[in-house]
Amino acid sequence: MRDKETTTGIQRPDAIETVTPPPARPLRHRWFGMLKETFIRTSHWEYWPVYVFYAPVIPYWLWLSLRARTLFFFSAANPGMQNAGFTLAKKTAIYRLIPAAYYPKTLLYPAGIASDALRQSLDENGLHFPLMAKPDIGDRGVQVKLLHTVSDLEAYCRSSKVDFLIQEFVDYEHEAGVFYYRFPGEAHGHI
Repeated sequence: MRDKETTTGIQRPDAIETVTPPPARPLRHRWFGMLKETFIRTSHWEYWPVYVFYAPVIPYWLWLSLRARTLFFFSAANPGMQNAGFTLAKKTAIYRLIPAAYYPKTLLYPAGIASDALRQSLDENGLHFPLMAKPDIGDRGVQVKLLHTVSDLEAYCRSSKVDFLIQEFVDYEHEAGVFYYRFPGEAHGHI
């Protein structure tokens, strides 16, 4: 028998080292961390729930909708997109409005597609990992996933209940969005 071990290789209780946990952070440090996190979450609107973010504008939107006699009165500003892109707009329909050179290679797949057929289609179209997966009709990044492996792809394929897009991953350091608006009565808009 070896010192402090049995022949099975399992350590005896007297051979186990006792590890002393680090001292607990003082209560004031824990409270400060919680307050800091709460401050960040309340002062940055992107962390707010959707219903809180839109609650102040809903009465005004309803008033304008009554006056215009349609809930999507603002769709006239973006007639090329269903509901002006506000809700239920298919990404594939939006991509059709943009020259293919200005967005990543994108393929549309139906919900429930077999993962073998999906992998074969990706190979035939020259798409390789990493890939981006997203629902064709999405909202605020829900179900957008970066796929690194075949198992990631198969898991996404199984979990998606809606048609989805697979895109080549574009690894740029920065991403930009362009917001254009024009007030009624103005000859030119603003970016």
